[in-house]
Amino acid sequence: MDCLWNQGVVCQENILNSAFFLWLVGGIVLILMEFIIPGVYISFLGIGALVTAGILFIAPLSVPVQLIIWAISSAVTILAAGQFLKNLFPSEKSFSKEAIRDDYTGKIVKVVKPIIPGQKGGRILFQGTEWDAVSINHEFGVGSKVRIFERDNIQFTVEAIEEDPDVDKK
Repeated sequence: MDCLWNQGVVCQENILNSAFFLWLVGGIVLILMEFIIPGVYISFLGIGALVTAGILFIAPLSVPVQLIIWAISSAVTILAAGQFLKNLFPSEKSFSKEAIRDDYTGKIVKVVKPIIPGQKGGRILFQGTEWDAVSINHEFGVGSKVRIFERDNIQFTVEAIEEDPDVDKK
């Protein structure tokens, strides 16, 4: 095992004792782990290990130098391939709050847990799911119908309605 830890000592007993073989197998295992653990960065670390194995095939290096080569090659792979993948799979970086707002603003819903102004804990039924709801200046009892004014994350702000239209049954 001296060949793994000392620079310039060539492993002659068995290839299984060589640092080259360990980096090669480690790189392949990291790349295959991509199928088990989502997140493409694990495969980038595996590619860095394969690069390290390739360099070790050419020249024997000490363990600290091997680790530095692995870290640098992994970082370069992450930066280069990460940018390539961003360009290959572009995402929508902007969205319109107005488009999202149209999905719920103005909908008439039913109160399923009393809503008291200034207090949390009220609940409404919207599209078949109960949601947290608050009111700025009106109190609503169970069964009341209210209009959704706005949404803040998973909490809706509701307001009173003058007429009694059908409740949203989605």
